[in-house]
Order: sequence, then structure tokens, then C-alpha cells
Amino acid sequence: MTVTLDDLKFLIEGLSHKLDTVISQKLSDHQQKIDALETRLEFMQRKANEKSIVIFGVPEDIQKPFKNLEKNVVNIFSELELPGVNIDTVRRIGRKFIGKSRPISVTRAYARGKVAILTAKFTHKDNPTLKGIYINAEKTPREIKVQRKLAEKARELKLIDPLV
Repeated sequence: MTVTLDDLKFLIEGLSHKLDTVISQKLSDHQQKIDALETRLEFMQRKANEKSIVIFGVPEDIQKPFKNLEKNVVNIFSELELPGVNIDTVRRIGRKFIGKSRPISVTRAYARGKVAILTAKFTHKDNPTLKGIYINAEKTPREIKVQRKLAEKARELKLIDPLV
């Protein structure tokens, strides 16, 4: 039996079609697994951030960057009239840039006092020692991205209509 060129083309097209369907099915399966893993990661990040807050505007100590960090955070909490806050970890976030202070991530031992910290800043906003210091809940990278998109959209809307 002789095989013609047309027979080979037909055979190759059939194999190519089967290969494409198998690859697309595997790709779809892997995409579903990736989506499920991303969802789990987002949940785990949110759970880890339940007890965390971020403090912006605290100047960095060049000579002793880590030694005074926890002391600075305790001083901020005492200025907010929140003594005895159980701090688990304190660390700077991000890369060091000359002339810029990095935010401080504070993880507390318990999540229940987080709201008290976030609201205390508003009640003590006239305190001169806390001027330029902002306290927010720590967010996941996805939440930060969504927040930036919303802020960008709000700026665009304000350019169109300043009353928005």
C-alpha cells in the first residue's frame, strides 16, 4: 500500500486537531486550578492582614533603623491614648529611597482592637505630634490595585464634573 501526499496531509490535520483539543482542555484545567489557588491566596492574605495596620509618615532613623522602630510605634499608640496595645511584629514595607520614609506594618497579637486604633487617629487628628502620620488597615495587593483604579476613575470624573 502506498501512501500519498494527500493521505499524509489528512493524517497530519487530524492529529493537529486532536492535539489542539487536548492542549486547550489541559490549558482550561490548569487555568481553573490557577484561579482556585489565587482565590485561596487572596483569602489567606486577607486572613493574615486581619490583625495588621499600616502607619504612614513616620520618619526613618538612619543610624538605628530597626532598634527604634517598635519604640516609635508604641509612642504613636500612647499619643493616641491606646497604651498596652499587644504588638506582635513591626517592620518597614518596601524599598529604601533617600528622602522618603517607608510605611510601617504593625501586626498585633489580637485583631479585636484594630477598629479602636483606626478610629483613635480621627479623634486625635489635632495632636501636633501625630501631624503627617496616617494609619490604615493593611490591604492585599489585589485590594490596593482595585483602590488605585477607583481613585483614578474618581479623578477622571472630577475633571469632567468638579461637583462629583
